[in-house]
Amino acid sequence: MNKKLITALVAVAAVLALSFCLAACGDDGTQPGGGEGGEGGSIAHKISITAPDDVEVTTSATSASAGITITVKVVVPSWKIVTFVTAADVNIVKDEAASAGSTSVYTFTMPDRDVELNVETMDSGASVDEDDGLKWVAAPEQIAPGEYSSATYEVDFGGSVIATTDVDGNLSGVKISSTDQDVIPDEAIDGAHRIGDSAVTGGATFTVDLTKVSLGATTLVFEDSRGRTIAKYVQVVEHGKVDPGYIFNTSMFVEFAFDEGDLTLGADVDPDKLLVLVSINDDDWVDGTDPALGAKEYTQSRFLLSDSGTKSMGLSYIQGHRYRVTASLWTYTNDYETDMDLSQVTGNKLVLGEHIAGGGNSVKNDDDGTSWLTIVGYSGTVTLKIYAE
Repeated sequence: MNKKLITALVAVAAVLALSFCLAACGDDGTQPGGGEGGEGGSIAHKISITAPDDVEVTTSATSASAGITITVKVVVPSWKIVTFVTAADVNIVKDEAASAGSTSVYTFTMPDRDVELNVETMDSGASVDEDDGLKWVAAPEQIAPGEYSSATYEVDFGGSVIATTDVDGNLSGVKISSTDQDVIPDEAIDGAHRIGDSAVTGGATFTVDLTKVSLGATTLVFEDSRGRTIAKYVQVVEHGKVDPGYIFNTSMFVEFAFDEGDLTLGADVDPDKLLVLVSINDDDWVDGTDPALGAKEYTQSRFLLSDSGTKSMGLSYIQGHRYRVTASLWTYTNDYETDMDLSQVTGNKLVLGEHIAGGGNSVKNDDDGTSWLTIVGYSGTVTLKIYAE
């Protein structure tokens, strides 16, 4: 055959081969349809993610072709843990060495199709008590359904702030939510309210309507306008089964720093029948508390003013709760030991003096005169010293 003809045929074949390649391949050598190529030059498939709003999920690629290894990083808030990361017919493996704290790392091999990742979480049972000064003041960890009552939660802002409110009177910029709507739905949570009547407040309260809760466990999440977040893990148990925490029995001495001569009494008042009623109120009482535990919402003791002996009273004290103490003057009719009828003696005000005992036990007064009892060392005592004004 003529050498020129052979050369021409070879050239034609080369041109045809190049044309076929250009028709079949993209400019970057990938298969039609673009994508990242990969093993065998297969088409890149999409990776999508379904996860709770408070969970951050990132992947090493948003699309990839079959055979590519994909890394998935899941970051959860401290009150949650990851239970599953799944995708249909995809083997997803947790990288224990790369996982730490609230960050979990997973890997999988991309199949020859799109992948939808599903991230499931559950409450960890942990609470976040403080975040940059934002902290819980009162936050019951167990509550119970009730017909009429509510549970109160209080937070401290860690410093006074200007508190603007929305049209409903709730603090603006504050978000309160429940992680399990079947246990405590958001509709059961009353919005945060400033403490006090001024525009500046050092904290806020909110309530949970116990008529709208169901048995189970959830986490209440409180986020302020600065993005600080605290959380409280809450169990809803049967009414009468609430365990409010550590309870211990303590006692207080009661001392009168006044006598009959310091009082303004009507002619119909018999001085020998004057009583001092001392009342201690648990401000953080949780409705539905187990009565077998011995704690009470109100504890009262009465003492004859004429009694010169040592006076004392006991209290089943729930650690961490706040107790208000009041004293008032009463008189009685009938018999002191049996069928006593009490009536309050007006025109006289009894107040408690501040007292600090060993171990941190104390009675302290607010600016408005409210007296607060604090028992830290259950083996110590504190004196309730009562004055007449």
